[in-house]
Amino acid sequence: MSFEAFVDAEIPKPIGGFVRRSALYDGDTSFEGYEPCSFFAITSYKDRAPTLKLLLDDGSLFSFMPIDSFISSLPNGASNLVEMDDLAYKNCPDYAFAFSSPKFLQGAINCYLVRRDLWLEAEYVASLDWHRGNLIMHICHLENGQIALLPSHKIKFHNGAREFKPYRKITSVWEVDAKAWEIGSKV
Repeated sequence: MSFEAFVDAEIPKPIGGFVRRSALYDGDTSFEGYEPCSFFAITSYKDRAPTLKLLLDDGSLFSFMPIDSFISSLPNGASNLVEMDDLAYKNCPDYAFAFSSPKFLQGAINCYLVRRDLWLEAEYVASLDWHRGNLIMHICHLENGQIALLPSHKIKFHNGAREFKPYRKITSVWEVDAKAWEIGSKV
């Protein structure tokens, strides 16, 4: 599944879980606990962190929810939750993006959270490619129940080893000689 999206895109399979109640009241921490919900779409607003669309079990729909407000299972005891700066690698560079969920990437992955120097197991969900912003991030359902958006160079797909070789970013450009294919050419 691949398509061009503007502002939001529905993920292949909704993820059931809970939203922090304070997030439903604009961050008011006097509202404690969680409400049951489903995460079903990702949202891209230029120069903002990626956000989630959530449908509460009571039928209420919320957009523009912070990525750290959702968890697929309630924490018990000492919390191993991470902050938004760990969950969203960068702000969205544009409103428009290409959305895909290649079956070949499906399954277990290892995610590296840079600020914490922490590896977490996860399940691959989908990819967002801001081609005009030169950024690709993948939606990862982390083992702690949180959702993260991380670039390829912070993920080892197919449960790959938790290490990175010192590869370099590809900056070369490849082009073909289009003049060779013009009408009337003798190629």
